[in-house]
Amino acid sequence: MSARDRLDPERLAAMSKAERVAALRDVIDRVPAAARTPVLAVPPALGPIFPGGGLAKGSTVTYAGTSAVLLGLLAAVTADGAWAALVGGGRRGLLAFHEMGGALERLAVIRDPGRDPLGVVAALTDGIDLVVLDHRVDIPPARARTLAGRVRSQGAVLVIAGQDWPHPDLRIRSHLAGAHGLGAGRGRLKGLEVEVAAQDRTGRVREITAVLDGVGGRTGWTAAEEPRGAAAQPPVTDQRTG
Repeated sequence: MSARDRLDPERLAAMSKAERVAALRDVIDRVPAAARTPVLAVPPALGPIFPGGGLAKGSTVTYAGTSAVLLGLLAAVTADGAWAALVGGGRRGLLAFHEMGGALERLAVIRDPGRDPLGVVAALTDGIDLVVLDHRVDIPPARARTLAGRVRSQGAVLVIAGQDWPHPDLRIRSHLAGAHGLGAGRGRLKGLEVEVAAQDRTGRVREITAVLDGVGGRTGWTAAEEPRGAAAQPPVTDQRTG
């Protein structure tokens, strides 16, 4: 049975909690050990806003904004040879992930994590490099601290999409800033301009404007301008992604 079959949403939904965790661990056991690097890859055009140039291993990250950036992070990580999991994410289209160069064979998609999504996330951090929680769930502070400690000890990265998290290591926000190729009521869409900002624990904000465009069925990110740094600011509250 392939990893994709073992993580089939209908199969997982029919399992008990213990069986679901066992199935996830079975997949994790087959994941080859990734090279020990301090960060996971991100799209190169977005790298300057990340401390260390990528997603720091052992960190928890919140994300609010366009689906394109979130899928771009998943694509970059899997294209670099690491493994990722998307927990929830019913609104996310994997075609965009594939067109950004993402490796579908290294992405586990768990649309319905059952009654205990945080338990599923905890199990995945045992061997998956990047876990994205894109599912609305109550997050008790004590459990958040426990899960953050687990992520840190396992050297994984946890991204919480569309909702807040107590004291994350990094907060990422993005919004659509414009479109390329469209004129006054006519033209063909050639690219999307997206403003992305990352705020670290010290409150420092790094911002960049990037363009997502495509050629020959593939899409990629290019920097529209140099990254901008800003003085420390109060943390923002993350909202639902779109």
